[in-house]
Amino acid sequence: MSARKENFARSTQIARAAIPFMSERAIPITPTNYLIWYEYYDGRKIELKEEIDQLKARNALFDEDLHLDLYRRHFERTGEEELVDKMAGEMAVLDKVNNAAQRILAPITEDLAKLSAHNRNYAEKLSDLNRSISDDDSAENVRQIVRTLQAATDEAVRENRSVGDHLSTYRQSMDDLRQSLYKAMADARRDDLTGIANRRAFNEDFAGEIEWVKRQGAVSGLVIFDIDKFKRINDTYGHPVGDNALVAIATIVSHVLLGAGRLYRFGGEEFAALIRGRGAEDARKLAESARKAVEANEFTIRGKVEAITISGGVAAITLDGGPANILKRADDALYLAKSSGRNVIKTEGQLDSPPLPH
Repeated sequence: MSARKENFARSTQIARAAIPFMSERAIPITPTNYLIWYEYYDGRKIELKEEIDQLKARNALFDEDLHLDLYRRHFERTGEEELVDKMAGEMAVLDKVNNAAQRILAPITEDLAKLSAHNRNYAEKLSDLNRSISDDDSAENVRQIVRTLQAATDEAVRENRSVGDHLSTYRQSMDDLRQSLYKAMADARRDDLTGIANRRAFNEDFAGEIEWVKRQGAVSGLVIFDIDKFKRINDTYGHPVGDNALVAIATIVSHVLLGAGRLYRFGGEEFAALIRGRGAEDARKLAESARKAVEANEFTIRGKVEAITISGGVAAITLDGGPANILKRADDALYLAKSSGRNVIKTEGQLDSPPLPH
């Protein structure tokens, strides 16, 4: 099964668990609420799942205020407002596909029913003709029987051809709908501004990377990048210029990582990279190449060359401590890089003191 078919099957399985639960609890199926329960049944947001399990154990009332609080603490902090809109779009496409499929299947059923009825009539005619032959075997009667049989056969051929043509049309319609759904699923995992993968894609791939590390007994690398003093760019030149800088940096870093890792828009001016099969030191070297490439690029803004740099924090993806711990180690290393003067890459191995405050 292809990756996109697996994603579609998994999303469908999660929806079949989340939507009935929400209906039973009279939880409005809004994009924000659905996002919370989708991620809960997906199980990859460990902290969210653990908190909701505790709330369920206490028979908590999942009202509007509680959902808003869950969203603010588990999603809004990481800049995932865009994801809610994308989830809403994905839900709309699912509804569209379901309704369209019903419209397609209805005439198929009708055509097949007509074909079945026609075949029964044809069988009855053959039975009548058989009795006619037994009762009267005159030449004229046999010729009439043959003519009747030929006409009935021609009619059956036309009916079968008609249903076959309809089925081909329906098959093409279903293929078109399936492609639309695959596109919607891909769009829900892509950042609109930069075109690279978004935070939702990162969450899914990060969980998959941990599973790969477990299966292979290997190690991979996680890098979190942050654009240095990005607020100054926005404040000085405006958000459109800041957006252009984000796109340019995403392009530069993606090019450096090509073939070795995948870059994600992590939130705001932060990016994350998953680097399969490389430990912290090898991941640091790759991140350092990306840092140098950004530093070497001339960002010309309104005729003036601006120096834009990035900092990064690196952690090894191992089975120690779980996903939240890996993310925290990379985040702490990033904080160390920022507090060390910026435009530098630091690794978790350089954290020689207790975790830095945030």
